[in-house]
Amino acid sequence: MLPTSEVSALVAIENATTRRLVVSLLRESGYGVLAETKDPDHTLLYLRRGEMAKFNVIICDRLGGTGHVSVLNSVRWSEGLIPQSLPVIGVDGQWTADELIAARDAGISATLTLPLTKRSLQMAVSTAIGKQKSFIAAPTFRGPDRRAAVISGYKGPFRRADDALTRRLPGSPVITQSQAAGEKKDPPHEAKPPAAAREHGKAEIEWSMAIATGRDDI
Repeated sequence: MLPTSEVSALVAIENATTRRLVVSLLRESGYGVLAETKDPDHTLLYLRRGEMAKFNVIICDRLGGTGHVSVLNSVRWSEGLIPQSLPVIGVDGQWTADELIAARDAGISATLTLPLTKRSLQMAVSTAIGKQKSFIAAPTFRGPDRRAAVISGYKGPFRRADDALTRRLPGSPVITQSQAAGEKKDPPHEAKPPAAAREHGKAEIEWSMAIATGRDDI
């Protein structure tokens, strides 16, 4: 975790009142504010010039609609000018479900809803910088790990290369390479017949309502 005095923010907020509030709360918390912008073009200019080497967090609102998504795309898909894992915190008065999903899928680190308090902003900044989630770089997504919950007893499916080692639970269909080489498992879709039936070379079928057809001649 960086010392508070070493945290420097770019505040990219269109609404002047909200921008002044966020800047005031950051400075009261001991954080630095090295630049303020109010539109996507000005913000993207900082990013293209590599100015983000001086910052370690961005706090932005929607910048006129979807400007925050443009900022996120520039950060997450940058090629060497700025760290792709740079924390980006979104601030707005009212997020819709669709806007939250779009921001999440663009790789936002956290979202805050107005009105802000000094404590809520401190917690968001300290968590985004000091307790960053694993950064995911995939062909269609780059950003903090979107999985927030760990479900007890979850057995899959697992889709990431490291899941077999880091998240495997007893009974999971994911196995390591060593297990795959040393174990041969029966296909999951083939049920074994009772032991007595296997000894006689055929499976016995017992009547139950599960196989009833409703016809007297069958």
